[in-house]
Amino acid sequence: MSDSQLDLVRRRIAQDQRLAGCSATREGQELHLARGDDLFARLIPAAGEGLWRMEYFHNQERWEIIEFQGPLDACLDFLGEHPHYLFFQ
Repeated sequence: MSDSQLDLVRRRIAQDQRLAGCSATREGQELHLARGDDLFARLIPAAGEGLWRMEYFHNQERWEIIEFQGPLDACLDFLGEHPHYLFFQ
């Protein structure tokens, strides 16, 4: 995971109103997305060049896998199109 990938995610968050108020940080090889102080999703490198998988923090209790893999742009699009992953249920 490179700093350029983190920069890409931060630019996309800034440009996409659906992700407004989110921030991104790097934790080892993972990208963590938060809204305020609340972590809600993490993107983890998957098998395959440039592919990522996602998990969301369900009810602030445990990580659950999101059945979706793709490039970073596609993962951010998916989160923007499925707002229930952006907020705790």
